[in-house]
Amino acid sequence: FGLQRGRAVLEDVVAATARLEPRPEIALTTNGVGLAARARALADAGLDRVNVSLDTLDPAHFTAITRRNRLDEVLAGLAAAAAAGLGPIKVNAVLDPVTGPGDAVELLRFCLKFGYQLRIIEQMPLDAGGQWTRETTVSAGAIEATLRREFDLRADPAPRGSDRSRRTARASLRGPTESCPGPGVRPTSVFAARGHK
Repeated sequence: FGLQRGRAVLEDVVAATARLEPRPEIALTTNGVGLAARARALADAGLDRVNVSLDTLDPAHFTAITRRNRLDEVLAGLAAAAAAGLGPIKVNAVLDPVTGPGDAVELLRFCLKFGYQLRIIEQMPLDAGGQWTRETTVSAGAIEATLRREFDLRADPAPRGSDRSRRTARASLRGPTESCPGPGVRPTSVFAARGHK
């Protein structure tokens, strides 16, 4: 949902939805641009949590993927959402075939630091031009293998219901560089990879 437009409308929609009986959980998926300025108002209106699309933490990669040099705004939006209590905060990433493995490591490290849940989503064949091939994507198995070299990943025993993603409930840094999170930050993240190994 574009947060740059419809300033009054979005909060009104959230507030009206929050008044429904029974009250539904209200989540917002966004690119994060504009979220910093509106997170508190959205929380006050009744928003429960946010999903933020973020494929990389590398400024050059981010600009190439999004065609916008606005990574700092997305990171500020995540921080504002956390401060407003819009959690659990999920970071949704679709990895670039070339830079994806390195991006995945840095994204999980970032999510562990701030208590966000990382969801790595496998690319899907949605291009009208027919250029998509499985060989040019990063598979779930390759992503998980890369992350296991840097992190201890443990399977989530909770029932998944209709969720087709594979979930790893706990991830921690390997080796002596592991540090304790600050107050209010959970030392966990969620790795979810959709599709096939």
